[in-house]
Amino acid sequence: MKVGDLVKFDYVNGHTRDINNKCGIFLGERPLKRSDGKVIPNFAVLLFGEDTECLCDAGLKRWLKVVE
Repeated sequence: MKVGDLVKFDYVNGHTRDINNKCGIFLGERPLKRSDGKVIPNFAVLLFGEDTECLCDAGLKRWLKVVE
């Protein structure tokens, strides 16, 4: 998966209505560095119909697929 790829989330669960089965553009990795120095792996997607990017925990990548 690379920046600019068209991607789609699969159904994750009932608590993730904002991303379930949604398509968008992969914007790349967005790691967050905490004050204690620990780095939290995240990534960003701009979902179609949204004005702001969606910051997601790296664990959600298993439900994210590149649309061919």
